[in-house]
Amino acid sequence: MSLLFTALSFAQSQRLVLFEEFTGENCPPCASYNPYVDYLAEQKSSEVILIHYIAPIPTPGILSAQVSGVVNGRLTYYGCNSTPWGQQDGAMWDSSLLANSGNNPITWCADNSGNITSAYVDAEYAVPSPFTISITDMFTTASDSFYATVTVTASQAFTSTSALKLQMAMVENLNYASPPGNNGETNWTNSVRAMYPSYIGMTIAGTWTNGQVQTYTYKGKIPLFVRDKTQLRFVAFIQDATKHVQQAGISNYYKFNTDISTAGVKGSFGNCASTQYTPVLNLTN
Repeated sequence: MSLLFTALSFAQSQRLVLFEEFTGENCPPCASYNPYVDYLAEQKSSEVILIHYIAPIPTPGILSAQVSGVVNGRLTYYGCNSTPWGQQDGAMWDSSLLANSGNNPITWCADNSGNITSAYVDAEYAVPSPFTISITDMFTTASDSFYATVTVTASQAFTSTSALKLQMAMVENLNYASPPGNNGETNWTNSVRAMYPSYIGMTIAGTWTNGQVQTYTYKGKIPLFVRDKTQLRFVAFIQDATKHVQQAGISNYYKFNTDISTAGVKGSFGNCASTQYTPVLNLTN
């Protein structure tokens, strides 16, 4: 490992595991394996954050075209050339699998008999992290832009021998009535819709003192292809030059004000002898 930890006395933070899956709307094996991945991530939602990159593999589709810049950048970063493909905290979860299964995420979540197993995520979850990450966000009145703050706290003195990047992704739960691709899938949890400032991330300090707190602010337009803003969240993670993810965090769903109030009633009021009255009721959200 290329990381050097220095501390006289320190605490450590509970790790939140990040699992990045590259999948494709036109990828038949993805439709077979993704239910296993999704099920484990749902069952272990307190331990792992699952995000999906919709990739143009084996062929491009509508969804992959929307996010081609971001996803192609992350594909190149990991050297990913097939789908489905997974990275647990930026790495392969079991090096003994490289000879035959590579980064196929089915091996992350199921055994040879097809039974769900949480062995890999549990083992990674047990490894403490030197950081905590929290995210707050707000949307503009028009709900076309956002402001977000990522707060990173060092729970121990920490020095990295390689550059650290803070990655920030906007993710959306995608749900379709009909498959947008040709593999039959209609749902993708935490699908990456954009990364800020880009898929390259933001360089942050490599040396931290125990208890040091740093905040990083983001703002940007919400992509026009976002389908449901109530299903948007932000995922932030710290990644070093070896691709190891030190810690991850996820925001809550934004709470839109859905209260409806009466702005006014218009119309000519009649008297007791009137037989008809047609009011106009103005509502505001």
